[in-house]
Amino acid sequence: FKGIMKLDLYKKIIDEASSKGVFSIKLSWRGEPLLNPNLIEMINYAKSKKIKNVAFLTNAELLTDKLTEKLLETELDWISISADGVDEVYNKIRFPAKFEETLFKVERLKKRRESLGKSKPLIRVQSIASAIKKNPEKFHSSWKNRVDKINIIADQIRDFDVDHDKLEFDKYFICPKPFQRLAIGHTGKVHQCIADYEGKNILGD
Repeated sequence: FKGIMKLDLYKKIIDEASSKGVFSIKLSWRGEPLLNPNLIEMINYAKSKKIKNVAFLTNAELLTDKLTEKLLETELDWISISADGVDEVYNKIRFPAKFEETLFKVERLKKRRESLGKSKPLIRVQSIASAIKKNPEKFHSSWKNRVDKINIIADQIRDFDVDHDKLEFDKYFICPKPFQRLAIGHTGKVHQCIADYEGKNILGD
């Protein structure tokens, strides 16, 4: 557990982002935004400051009926459900979450959104490729009627305590991420990019 951004710091960042014409923000970065007691207020504040696109990623474990209703009262633009694999693969990777329970929670969100006649938030599900490689059809069939989009991403190295002799680096590669988005941690520190989880290169505050 790293921490939760203080609301006054968040509002200061949003005020500055709005004044600079920032189009989009994502209220998650290697954490679970549904743990933040201020999440609904954060969404509403960003939209009130004319941030056009407000979104977040979640594992949906805390997506209760009450929270579903509160989210649908906001102008949240999209929500991405991190759901790696199906059945026991999912249960192992996403423990203590259960695959069937997550399906139910996301389906409830979509049905309630539709009953309100709303088109937002767009609901996306996302898995890493290795988690579904043995049964991609089951993953697709499980989610196709419960979400608006299905997304599969490449696996990433997130633990750098590995044998570096086995890694191949292209010395001419320039990562585009720092030029595409700003990664701000819960303390307000600006990390080099979204892969700089440990804050190895802090660019600002």
